[in-house]
Amino acid sequence: MTKRDKIVLLKILEEIRYLETLTASLTFDVFMNDETIKRAACMTLINVGELARFLSEELKATAKDIPFNEIVATRNVAAHGYQTLRFDDIWNTLEADIPDLKGKIAMLIERS
Repeated sequence: MTKRDKIVLLKILEEIRYLETLTASLTFDVFMNDETIKRAACMTLINVGELARFLSEELKATAKDIPFNEIVATRNVAAHGYQTLRFDDIWNTLEADIPDLKGKIAMLIERS
């Protein structure tokens, strides 16, 4: 892992921690009815996807269990397809995918 990759991964973890703080005590209904929280969550997912774009191909090849292409695709939908963005999908990403991503990235950093 390059120094740059490690810095990017640490920044992704920072974004994930922000998402955790943002959504820690939320229910689905609260999330769906709070435009500010929805927008903040989407912007943070955009940040995660943008950061993932800067990881080296070598790192991505060694971390095949992390769906970097899907992370970037989520960023693209959140950034460019707002009218097609489904907030229930965003909620599912926050609840299911983000904790898993956090663990995998933490392990990846630990191994370096």
